[in-house]
Amino acid sequence: MNGELQHMASLNLIVKNYLNTGVIDKTVQMYADTYKTEYIFLDPVKTVKTNDEYIKELEARKFNDIKFLFNNQQDELMFIGFSNVIEGILVTFYDNKTTYWAKCWAYDKDKNVWRVIYTECEYPNNQEKSLFSVKSRREEFKSLLIEISDFAERVGKGCLSNFSNIFNSAIATLDDNTLEHSFLPIINNQHLTAANKAWVFGGMGSWNDVPDLGDIDNAEYKRLSLELYREIMYAITFAVNDF
Repeated sequence: MNGELQHMASLNLIVKNYLNTGVIDKTVQMYADTYKTEYIFLDPVKTVKTNDEYIKELEARKFNDIKFLFNNQQDELMFIGFSNVIEGILVTFYDNKTTYWAKCWAYDKDKNVWRVIYTECEYPNNQEKSLFSVKSRREEFKSLLIEISDFAERVGKGCLSNFSNIFNSAIATLDDNTLEHSFLPIINNQHLTAANKAWVFGGMGSWNDVPDLGDIDNAEYKRLSLELYREIMYAITFAVNDF
C-alpha cells in the first residue's frame, strides 16, 4: 500500500494496541526517518511531534478507542496511489465526544522528507463505536482476487499478465496460518498482509497505467479495479480496528 495509507494503518495499530496492553509497540514500522509528523489536538489546541507523545496526549484527554474509516463510495482511482487522495481518516472516541484526524502530506525537497500533519476536528455526529466495526470479508476478498487474477491473465498481452502473480500471492496469504505478528491475531494479519500485497495502484507501470483494452474489457477493468480497492480497504479496516 502507499505510504499515506500505511502510515494511518500503522498509527491505528500502535494506538489500539496501547489501549489493549498499555505498551507502545516499537515493531510496527512507521518510517520515522522519512516522515516528519505533527499531531495538532483540538480544544485545547496542542501540537506534539512523536507517536509516543501523541498516545500520551490521547491518554491524558481520556480517549477510549480509535478506528480507521474510509469512504467506500470513492469511485475515481486514477490518482489513488498519490498523496492526499485516499479518503481515509482516523476517528477517536472520548467519553463525551467523537473527533477525527484530517491528514495533509507535503514533500520537503530541501530535507528530503515527507511532512505529515494530522489535525483533530470535530466529528459531525457523535457516533457509537460499533458503527465503525467491519467484519471479516475473507471470502469476498478472495473471490475478487481470483476474478481479477483471471482477468489479468486473460487480457494480459504483456501489460497485465504480470499482475496475476501478485493477486495469487495475496490469495495464498489469506490462507496462510503461519503468519506471525507481534500482537495481531493471525486472521487480522492475513487480511492486512494480503491487502498490502494486492495494492497495485500507483503511477507509471502500476495497475492504473493500463492501455486501452477495448470497450468491453475497459468496463470490466474499471469494475474490478473499484471492487479491488474497496476490498483492500475493508481488509485493512478489519485488520486494524477489530482486535
